[in-house]
Amino acid sequence: MAASGAMRKYKVVLLGDVGVGKSMLFETVKSLKEAGRREQQSATPLKLGYGTSTEISYRVYVGDVGVLFSLWDTGGVERFRTITRNYYSGTKAFIYVYNTYNRASLDGLLTFITEGNSESSDALRVLVGNTNGSPDPEARLADEQVVNSFARQQGFLSTLRFRLSVTSKDDVLKLFQTIAEHLIEGYSNPPDANNTVTLGPGPGPGPLDPGCCLCG
Repeated sequence: MAASGAMRKYKVVLLGDVGVGKSMLFETVKSLKEAGRREQQSATPLKLGYGTSTEISYRVYVGDVGVLFSLWDTGGVERFRTITRNYYSGTKAFIYVYNTYNRASLDGLLTFITEGNSESSDALRVLVGNTNGSPDPEARLADEQVVNSFARQQGFLSTLRFRLSVTSKDDVLKLFQTIAEHLIEGYSNPPDANNTVTLGPGPGPGPLDPGCCLCG
């Protein structure tokens, strides 16, 4: 499908603790291919502090409007806390990733949220719970009640809170399609304490209320 107007370009940054699935999500984006709807380019390593980040271009369409994402991944640099302002500069959307099997990874987002708000206060904020993995008997689960409370306190829009498998192409496509729609149409959906979008059949801790969650 060809866009009727100019391509809209948005920088999107992945943030979260080491090992939560950011790089797996990035690799899933790289593997997405479908003529006329998505674009894959070779990942370009970028210098960042004492390490590197990685950037890739990714295209989707909302109707006949083309959206070209510039997706950035820290590549593990966050473990050294060397993320610089260059990483955040010009960001239009932050994807905050945690693992649903590890409550600490959810709590660990607070530092990244504070930094993101400070550097790009008007950026769209997306909360993604990665359902890949298996329960750690020594880790507390990030169940729905905990996540809903966290999301309400941090002001995440109800339509931009997801539980999904970062290795599922369908889930990741729906994620970026939703982000594109919000960037084009604006942020009109108010925060809701009990409305997390669940994509795919991937497992995750805690029951979901079928009356408030989208499963598909």
